[in-house]
Amino acid sequence: MILSDMPQTQKGSWFLHYRDKMDSELIATIEATVYEIWRTKERIRKLNNSQSPVPDYLKGYLRRLDRDLNKMRSVAVYYREYSSIENLQLLGENYIKQMKRDHTPLTFQTSILCQRIGIAKDGFYSSMREGHKYDANDNQYLDTLGYDYDFSTLDVRADKDVDPDAPICIGMDYNANINWIVAGQPRDRRLNVIKSFYVKFERKIPALVQDFCRYYAEHRNKTVVYYFDATALGSNYAVNEQDFRWVVVHEFERQGWRVEAVYLGNPMRHDEKYLLINQGFAGNQRLMPFFNRSNNEDLILAVQSAGVSRGRNGFHKDKAGEKLAESEEDLLEHRTDGTDAFDTLYIGCEKFPYHDTFALSVSGVS
Repeated sequence: MILSDMPQTQKGSWFLHYRDKMDSELIATIEATVYEIWRTKERIRKLNNSQSPVPDYLKGYLRRLDRDLNKMRSVAVYYREYSSIENLQLLGENYIKQMKRDHTPLTFQTSILCQRIGIAKDGFYSSMREGHKYDANDNQYLDTLGYDYDFSTLDVRADKDVDPDAPICIGMDYNANINWIVAGQPRDRRLNVIKSFYVKFERKIPALVQDFCRYYAEHRNKTVVYYFDATALGSNYAVNEQDFRWVVVHEFERQGWRVEAVYLGNPMRHDEKYLLINQGFAGNQRLMPFFNRSNNEDLILAVQSAGVSRGRNGFHKDKAGEKLAESEEDLLEHRTDGTDAFDTLYIGCEKFPYHDTFALSVSGVS
């Protein structure tokens, strides 16, 4: 049993992942079995009270229910979030009022109300709001799959926010232990971040590109606008003798996709990036970014929790945790690597719109 206040930091959020491990149908079956055991015991109690014989089949039925219940419990994970308000009858209204007086608003929100912390207002993406997330499931397509489809096998046909005749723009991040693709499509004044992908440890960039191509196999326009900066050139973390850019382009072309490789130059300074992207969130740039909620769960968490580090040379995105070993409390996919891929995507789409790049000879960088 794990009991805790709602965490206030990304590092303290490790146990929230137990929610994803809970099988709701199994929990419902356990609850029904507990009720059936109670109902059977009540029948036996009434028979005993009336001094009537208890049939052997009832005793055997009860033993079987108990055995089945133990088997289900042995593999069950149960996750719940409770507000102290639900316990108001025991705690009393005065206790809740005192807690609100004695604690900061943040502590009261997490410790008493058990509310999840949203976007860090003093973080690197401080202008992001809940309204920058959206849902875009194609329910009509999902209905054709029935009720027992596997979420892990879904592809682009389940997404309603993708223009099948437009190219897909991507930004990437390259790391020894985790590699990211963040995919988006500009539309009018929006940049829809339609999906993000990552691979970890022994799975490298070729596997990441294959995951992307498998998901978008039904996409009609097999063109990728690949935005990259100098971090993609001249190094590869020993994948082979070629650099990241070559591996990405080669793998996409091997999968049958056309690549428009757009070079952004040296990485933008953190303070400039901070101003550009937050102005984008605030609606003061050409494009405003929006995230498909169900296709970017890990990326959204990373963006929301990205902090700021201040030093003699100004402030930076706090990337201190990137080189640390992964732990259950600190997953690689919730660090800043994915946010760097998002940054590259946004900078590319904002500064180098893909409908302009086709007229420019910018894809010949080597």
